[in-house]
Amino acid sequence: MQEKDQAGHSEEQLLFTNALLHAQLETSPDGILVADRSNRMLAWNQRFVAMWDIPQAVMEGEDGLAAIQAVLDRVVDPEAFRREIIRLYEALEEPETGVEVRLKDGRVLERHSRGVQDERGTYWGRAWFYRDVTEKKQAEADLEASEQRFRAIFEQAALGIGVADPEGRIRAANPALERMLGRPAEELYGKSILEFTHPEDRETDRQAFEDLVAGRRESYGREKRYLTADGRVVWGRMSASTIPGWSGGEGRWFLGLVEDVTDYHELLGELCLLAEVFRTANAVMITDAEGQILRVNQGFCDITGYRAEEVVGRTPNLLQSGFHGAEFYRDLWETLEAQGHWEGEIWNRRKDGSLYPQWETITAVRNESGQVAHFVATFSDITERKLLESERQRRASAVGEMGRILAHQLNQPLAAIGSYVEGCLLRLRREDPDTDEVAAGLERIRSESERARGVIDDVRHYLRGERPEFRLTDINALLHSVLPAGGKMVPRVELDLADDLPRIPGDPVALQECLLNLVNNAVESAREHQGDKALLGVTTRRRDGRVEVVVRDNGPGIPPGLEEEVFRPLFTSKEEGTGLGLPICRSVVQSHGGELWVEASEPGTGAAFHMSLPVDS
Repeated sequence: MQEKDQAGHSEEQLLFTNALLHAQLETSPDGILVADRSNRMLAWNQRFVAMWDIPQAVMEGEDGLAAIQAVLDRVVDPEAFRREIIRLYEALEEPETGVEVRLKDGRVLERHSRGVQDERGTYWGRAWFYRDVTEKKQAEADLEASEQRFRAIFEQAALGIGVADPEGRIRAANPALERMLGRPAEELYGKSILEFTHPEDRETDRQAFEDLVAGRRESYGREKRYLTADGRVVWGRMSASTIPGWSGGEGRWFLGLVEDVTDYHELLGELCLLAEVFRTANAVMITDAEGQILRVNQGFCDITGYRAEEVVGRTPNLLQSGFHGAEFYRDLWETLEAQGHWEGEIWNRRKDGSLYPQWETITAVRNESGQVAHFVATFSDITERKLLESERQRRASAVGEMGRILAHQLNQPLAAIGSYVEGCLLRLRREDPDTDEVAAGLERIRSESERARGVIDDVRHYLRGERPEFRLTDINALLHSVLPAGGKMVPRVELDLADDLPRIPGDPVALQECLLNLVNNAVESAREHQGDKALLGVTTRRRDGRVEVVVRDNGPGIPPGLEEEVFRPLFTSKEEGTGLGLPICRSVVQSHGGELWVEASEPGTGAAFHMSLPVDS
């Protein structure tokens, strides 16, 4: 009876042991297979079957070789897999750890196996353990890729990157930081960034770092100066932040990012300098590549009379006076495109319509790709300078001009005196000279001498700015005195001089100079633009109780709107002209109570200047 109880107890114990083993097999995260030396499968769990998707009939047949054959088509390298399994069955004493088995469906299984021994040390089979490590491997691959990306970012970043330990010592530095500081990583390693900070910036940096270490702040940023190995100062825009748990240790580690902004600070300095230049009295105008005005300074507003908001968005064409032709602007732009710079004199128009000369410099500003991005023009009003220069020229040429006038005026009386002297000498050489004839000749000599003295007095009065005594003057005679010189310079001269003109009271020397100026201007304009077809026309007539002289040519004419501009000081269309002739002529005519004006005309139809003088003083 006792033996029967013991047998029952042993059977229960065996059942319990088997149940426990089965539970362990089924609850294991691994797929488990146990086979004997002859490849007969003794035990397995459902995870193993599901992992390999082995048909139930194969498992029930308990043939290990059949099971191997059933899974070969699932393995990436079936031959190596089969060969290694058979080898391990033949070497049961050899353990196997962590062998990867890659399946065609992308899964990765990690295999462990070892021989199964009994208490006597006899190997009677092998236990196989397969664990699906696909997610683990993917996570490892992702981590490795992430680390590679981080390393690439760290190495290739344009920003300087540094890592410092809790004591502030540099533990990592990327190439950008090395280049910025001019030091290799091994020279930076283990040193404080304060050692490479400009002395004037160190105290502020030290206080901020202490706040980071103490946890009073998580990050901070500022612009500061660094010292390179060769002593240069570079500006950096830096930011520092904590990275807790770095390197697996305690304490706060720190990540620093530094952008080299040296060029920015140099540009800032240049901009400050430009701002000072922008505030100068000279005009400054900035346009885009298409010529649209972007900005002007106060000097521009003072000179042109425009407010900034009136010109921004427009083009400099609003300043054009109409004085320069298309060829002038074409040459300007060709020079600017070829040389990137143009400098010269331009006549422009103010907001009030008045013309003025300016000395202008235009510079093309190119971007990094070499394309023109902006034009910068600076100019100054040179009216006063031109007046001074022209006044000096006028004074220098006045003597020569008056000399020519004086020679012309004296030519007739001197020629007459010479003729009368010859006549008197001939009469005195006769055997019986007629004293009355000689006396008459001497009287004529005295009269011509008085005439010559009057000419000299008139010139002296003009040069001194004194008003001479007016005397009755024949306008036609004055024209005949100036036309021979001018008439020889043009192929055609058309005269229409009225025979019934009365004499007018005036200064013959001054009026003669005015007429000579008008004739010379007409001749030069006609010859320059018409060549051998040049025409000079002169007309005199009585109109409304006055004597009127019209001097015309077939040159380019005076465009509408410029009728008064030609009488402003410095206005000239001649390269070597002073621009003072017509203003002086008008002043002389007005001093005689007369008027001097020009008719506007269509381009190419010539100009006509009118001089009107009163008959009565």
